[in-house]
Amino acid sequence: MKIPRKILTLLTIGKRLCELLLTPNLSGEIRNWPRFLADFIFPIPGRYTLILRSLGRITLRGQTIDKFPVSEVIVRDDYQLRTLTTTPPKIIIDIGASIGEFCIYAAIIYPHSTIYAYEPDPNAFAILKYNVSDNTLEKRVFIFSQAVAGSKSRARLYMSQTSGHASLITHTPLSRLVSTIRLEDIFSKHKIRCCDLLKMDIEGAEYALLYSVPRRIYKKIRRIHLECHNFGDIKFTSQALTKFLEERGFSVEKRSAYDRNLCMLYARNQHLC
Repeated sequence: MKIPRKILTLLTIGKRLCELLLTPNLSGEIRNWPRFLADFIFPIPGRYTLILRSLGRITLRGQTIDKFPVSEVIVRDDYQLRTLTTTPPKIIIDIGASIGEFCIYAAIIYPHSTIYAYEPDPNAFAILKYNVSDNTLEKRVFIFSQAVAGSKSRARLYMSQTSGHASLITHTPLSRLVSTIRLEDIFSKHKIRCCDLLKMDIEGAEYALLYSVPRRIYKKIRRIHLECHNFGDIKFTSQALTKFLEERGFSVEKRSAYDRNLCMLYARNQHLC
């Protein structure tokens, strides 16, 4: 029997809420954590600001999906930022920066890092820009209103009027053309000799992007931490992407996510690390 999508959504939210209640990282990382928790139960209208114990601030949009990536990055540490303290990353590329939860948190816990963050959704980008400014990180976190893709041109970004979700591949009635840039062009533009950490959260578009990147660029990346979507096609699964990265010199670890169609991949360049 097929379970209705609305019920699945409520179950997912319920699971995330239980995780938040059970982890000490909620109160350990966020000072005003009750307000954040309330957004899961009774979504808060308008914007509100989280005060981080690491002395940062993250403003997010209530009644949207903003609370989910904030939970993934700061509470759950899905991108394993807190595990890299022995070898702090100096150059970070954030693809799918959204409102800035990852790049802000990374910049705070790694004060000597420089971060290049890319986000094509104009609504999310406006909050990203505000968050960078609110944390006075303009000299270390450089933001760009572009999508990172396999070609340098323009692409159609599909958006939701209510949830805050945006994707290059999930079609919705609301869309707009956005500027795109290739990963190799980011390296060239910013004169990056070595990227210590490449973070990706681009809602299923990771395959098209990573499969298009030249081998010479992979030789300049120490780590790739990404959210990976599993699709039906044999080329678009975490197993296929793992094999692809291993062929380019990476060792890859996989961790299950809250959704069975999602997982986290942690790829480490064996020649650089």
